[in-house]
Amino acid sequence: MERVFQIKNHLLIIILLMFSVSVIAQDTLNKDTENDFKFIKGRYSFNLGGFIVDLNSDISISSEKIGAGVIINLEDILGLQASNTVLRGGFKYVFSKNKKHSITAGYFSFLRKAEKALRYEIEFGGFVYPIGTKVNSRFDMQIYKVAYGYSFFKDNRIDLGISAGFYVMPISFELKAFSFNTQRADFVAPLPLIGLYSSFAITPKFYLKQHLELLYFDAFKMKGSISDLYFGVEYKPLKHLGLGLAANSFRVNISIFEKKDTFFDFQGSVKTGYTGVIFYGILYF
Repeated sequence: MERVFQIKNHLLIIILLMFSVSVIAQDTLNKDTENDFKFIKGRYSFNLGGFIVDLNSDISISSEKIGAGVIINLEDILGLQASNTVLRGGFKYVFSKNKKHSITAGYFSFLRKAEKALRYEIEFGGFVYPIGTKVNSRFDMQIYKVAYGYSFFKDNRIDLGISAGFYVMPISFELKAFSFNTQRADFVAPLPLIGLYSSFAITPKFYLKQHLELLYFDAFKMKGSISDLYFGVEYKPLKHLGLGLAANSFRVNISIFEKKDTFFDFQGSVKTGYTGVIFYGILYF
């Protein structure tokens, strides 16, 4: 219920932002000459930048004998880094004569590992790890994204649209300790998404960009949700070169009630996400 409430709040925020953008733009459009404000003419754009994030991850692995496992926090309990800096890249292709159709793709990953003596007794995957047990843990998450976008409203300053596509998220977790069996959770599956996006030309060189993408599923012995909220500013000092600064919040929550007849090789739950800032460069063609 809390997750649904958060998703509704995100959706309301992005709709209000888009509505505000269109109102402001329509109010000011007549004050500027039509040629002063033109969305970037290039059909291709590439971006690459550094991403500074705060991460928070919970995981549980269920035992076939005892059922549901205890959820543990990977940063607090196992000592995995809560902050990380990674590279993030993306590509966009705008097609059709009216330039209202587009394909976007992106990739980035978080690879973390730690060694720590437990300060608390934990139960995980049907085993009890006592205080002082030295554990080695590793949690890797990669995110591939491909989406199609359609701009239902586009003029010299405003671009409002809807998107549909999917994430592919290989997630791998491993926990090792002396005299205990290695605990693993590995899965990868395409997860569909739908979204809203908007762009607004503040000046001929400055742009505001936002998007919200959502997914909720409850089928095939699985249940989960994804939300991706993005807000950024881009500056285009040269014809083929731009710079951007953006904030991004991403959350994923997946529960697998029974691994039989699913995409996944484990039974349990993974809840992870990040909030971060990215600074990036853009090439337009």
